[in-house]
Amino acid sequence: MWKDDELPEGYYKNLIRSLKENLDMREELVELAMLRKKVQEQEYLLSKEKELVMKLDNEIIKEKEHALKLQKKPDASMQEAMRLKIIFLCVVVGLFIWLVKSSN
Repeated sequence: MWKDDELPEGYYKNLIRSLKENLDMREELVELAMLRKKVQEQEYLLSKEKELVMKLDNEIIKEKEHALKLQKKPDASMQEAMRLKIIFLCVVVGLFIWLVKSSN
């Protein structure tokens, strides 16, 4: 058993204060560990969000490029009309040449 009369009263106060400080320090370490974990989670989520934004940006760029190609490229009906005009002109030129040769 302890003999209270051998230890000064300040010893217990110092011991209690030291134990409280130690407890506070451990609580702070636990809080720091929790905060570090939250920071890591947020950094991970931020990186995933950046990846998603980059992916969406790439998709937007591809869609814009596709739209520009469609604007520059005539549609199928216009291409068919151009082919028919060329065929018609070839026939007319061929007839003209045939008429010129046959008249001589």
